[in-house]
Amino acid sequence: MRKLCLSNGLRLLIDKIPYAKSVSIGVMVHVGTKHETKETNGIAHFIEHLLFKNQLNFSNMYGNTYIEALGGKMNAFTGKELTCFHVQILSEHLKEAIRILKDMIFSFSISDADFDKEKQVVIQEIYRYQDNTLERVKIESLMQALGPCSYAFDILGTVSNIKSFTIDEVYNFYKKFYTPSNTVVSISGNIEENALIELIEMLESIPKGVIQKQTLSPVTFKGGFNYIHTADYQSHICFVFPGVSSKTPMRDYYAYFILNHLLGGGRNSRLNQTLREEKGLVYSVYSQTIIFEEIGVLRVIASTSEDNLKKVYDTIISIIKDIKENGFTLDCQGRLFFPQNRRFKIPQKDLSLILLFFFLEPLFP
Repeated sequence: MRKLCLSNGLRLLIDKIPYAKSVSIGVMVHVGTKHETKETNGIAHFIEHLLFKNQLNFSNMYGNTYIEALGGKMNAFTGKELTCFHVQILSEHLKEAIRILKDMIFSFSISDADFDKEKQVVIQEIYRYQDNTLERVKIESLMQALGPCSYAFDILGTVSNIKSFTIDEVYNFYKKFYTPSNTVVSISGNIEENALIELIEMLESIPKGVIQKQTLSPVTFKGGFNYIHTADYQSHICFVFPGVSSKTPMRDYYAYFILNHLLGGGRNSRLNQTLREEKGLVYSVYSQTIIFEEIGVLRVIASTSEDNLKKVYDTIISIIKDIKENGFTLDCQGRLFFPQNRRFKIPQKDLSLILLFFFLEPLFP
């Protein structure tokens, strides 16, 4: 893989695959929920939507319409720390795709009509997630675990915020972050050297802009308890533990992922084997790592019926206590169980807090 830093600060990653017939392109801009305030929460995701409504400088078409007309596909997502636009297209259309992405992402020419319509689209997206109790549990678990910091905000924002945004307010936020020096472009596929020279020239023509430094609120892990109740078929329990950030040394980083896989990241994990295969209490139980620049968490989520709720709760607590006290072990077939010799110990400081529970029916009257 080649790594290039262009004269305007944009970083370009090239992964040449000579036998490929297509290319995949990603444009990652370092902006997300982390960079918002309570009043602007949801604006980064809203901008992602709006840029699909940008009028291209060389055409009256929208970017995704143009890409699909060339036989490609385009999509995007907003996260806590970055916004990503990605395209997959035949190699022969690489130059055209980069030109479309450049115009679509690094200009802002949104009509008032598109601005107002896209507000309604995002509001409907918010409503969709509010109707999904499991998604509400996931979203609110971070809010409870991380407190008032911007990492805890919902990526979609609030309906009241979306309604209140003006086009000038959105543009002022956009121009702070959508600059070449705040962007990484990655291209993977069959890329000819002559084409690469043209692509570099095209990307270097993007004006530098100025990134304004932003003071973020302190990020700390806080414990607590929250509760959601709705009329639903299943209840959901969510435990959140303090985890590792992206600044963690690589050795600890890999150990953390191994821990997650053994705990609940796979079908043979301790949680899945015990709760689903052995006891038949759940259809879905898993753990997942969430890693940010400043902080990280490890989350355990299980869904079950109301009558199984306390059994699932007690079993998860028991498994986690066993890991803390005895570590992971292997038998001669390599199957995980507790406790034996050959222990893989987890330091207590790494799994010391079980501080957040969400469910749809009360555990204790």
